[in-house]
Amino acid sequence: MNSVSIPTFGFELPSLQPASEPEPQYGGRFIPRFFSWAAVAILIYWILSTEGGLPVNLSGAVSYHILGMGLFALLTNQEAVMQSNLSLFQCLHSDTKIRIRFLTQLTGGLLAGAGLAAVYYPSSTTGLSWFQNHLYSPHAWMGVATLASWLTQSVTGLIIRSESHLYSVLCKTTYGLGLATCMLGFQERQTTDLVVFSMSNSSSWTQATSYVPNSWPSIQSSLAAILVAASGIVTYWFL
Repeated sequence: MNSVSIPTFGFELPSLQPASEPEPQYGGRFIPRFFSWAAVAILIYWILSTEGGLPVNLSGAVSYHILGMGLFALLTNQEAVMQSNLSLFQCLHSDTKIRIRFLTQLTGGLLAGAGLAAVYYPSSTTGLSWFQNHLYSPHAWMGVATLASWLTQSVTGLIIRSESHLYSVLCKTTYGLGLATCMLGFQERQTTDLVVFSMSNSSSWTQATSYVPNSWPSIQSSLAAILVAASGIVTYWFL
């Protein structure tokens, strides 16, 4: 069948091709980060008010583990996901964005390493193996999966400097695994605290006398988990 030409009388008809994706607005760049920083804020508050703070001794090891791994999962992994099309500073040159991406991932690796060291060192003094002390729970196994995905992502990013589909998928995978690991850790810590506080007659913990189910100290970890989930949903929504 012959095609039929439509007279335009000198006017240009609108294109029937799909419209290009609009540039990300301020909401897409700032709202996901707002939720992540809100989760970090309640996380720090929870550590300081309920988990014994951040003392420079063995008793503070768990708190440093929570803080280090939380910053790794919530902030640096989120930045890896968002840097390609939701960079905080859209005006930067692409090479500068790549340097920021690698610096962010290096910071994440240091935070994760510090978090692991904080939970490993106290167990090394007990005589029990790492597997007996830690690598038995869903939280621990998901943590191993998160770190394995992060290592694969980092190696891929070094080999393939330009943005690739594989790197993007690995960033999203690492971010999702990290959020799930955090929420499992919060639940595990809440359960441990409830058991410890209920069995302890006298404790040096700040909230020992008021840590019961549905009390403010006990729901701080639940609130942190809700904010973690919200940050993940909003981040994936704007991608």
